[in-house]
Amino acid sequence: MAVDRTLVAHLTEELAPLGSVAGRAMFGGYGFWHDGRMFALLDSASTLYFKVNDANRAAYEAAGSTPFAPSMPQRRTPMTMPYYTVPLDLLDDGEQLREWARAAIEVAHASPPPRPRGRTRRG
Repeated sequence: MAVDRTLVAHLTEELAPLGSVAGRAMFGGYGFWHDGRMFALLDSASTLYFKVNDANRAAYEAAGSTPFAPSMPQRRTPMTMPYYTVPLDLLDDGEQLREWARAAIEVAHASPPPRPRGRTRRG
């Protein structure tokens, strides 16, 4: 299933007031970055997730949100990532959506930077 391009356009427009927001297709979904740090993703079913940590997780849990758990059949144990579903009612309320996105951006910038991937040199 491909990500809904109309939703991508809507979210791009709604998140634009937050500043340096960029996005790109990835792994059948779509990621959103702020100043080079990923803070949101759309999965291949067009479900929106924002980045969480202890500072904002309780709001997501109170709203009944669930963590992003990509399907990885090669793994024996399920993997979850620090992203939770965004409550659907926020998609129709730009101000609230941006408020939750700001918190996700803060989490993204407070998180350690991703490790560079690539080949490691053997000595």
